[in-house]
Amino acid sequence: MKYVIATAFAILMSTSFAHAETLEEKFGKHVENKPRDEFLTVTFENDSIGFGSDSHYTNGIRVSWYDTGDKPPAPARLLDSLMPMFSMNNTTSVYYSLGQNLYTPKNMTVSTPDPKDRPYAAFLYGSMGLLSITENHSDNVEFTAGVIGPYALGKETQQFVHTLLNAQDPKGWDHQLRNEVGLMVSWERMWPEAYTTEIGNLHFRAAPYGGVTLGNIYTYASTGLLFQIVP
Repeated sequence: MKYVIATAFAILMSTSFAHAETLEEKFGKHVENKPRDEFLTVTFENDSIGFGSDSHYTNGIRVSWYDTGDKPPAPARLLDSLMPMFSMNNTTSVYYSLGQNLYTPKNMTVSTPDPKDRPYAAFLYGSMGLLSITENHSDNVEFTAGVIGPYALGKETQQFVHTLLNAQDPKGWDHQLRNEVGLMVSWERMWPEAYTTEIGNLHFRAAPYGGVTLGNIYTYASTGLLFQIVP
């Protein structure tokens, strides 16, 4: 998600700003000058890109629709009240996502998978997220609900893709994880202009970030440093 959010910043913040103002003030003025912007992003991951071996996390697709410059819906304001580390203001935008992840064992040629290997599983989900800039940092809060098991359509998806690619048919989807509801909440904070400089006609920024995800599908903490070059 951090890469998609960074792309949103690159699209919405391609204009050079003076450093005297906070990021919230600069971005707020940009929103006022451009009241509303809507755009779609698609993220696709597949282990055929690279070594081409179906194993463990084998496929993922996520489609997100961003609506910036418009007032978030009432449910978003309710969620805002439940998250003490998140603050809504005139920079706040909302996005909605649909996605599916597929997981398979290393050996997909046997009908009964090795119980010590990763099980067959799929996660089909929808998400609603809020992105807000406060002073000189951005906060991204995302709420996700979905399902694992046969209802997630992992078997049908992988068989369809393998038919298109003329690849080996996976044998063990009848042993996938049972149906179960999945719920998660994620929070991530980024400092988009922690370090900035001009390289010719390009604007370079280094943006550290950190976050946490809690739920019955994923539970983890993350941190890192994102580099961007934008016009």
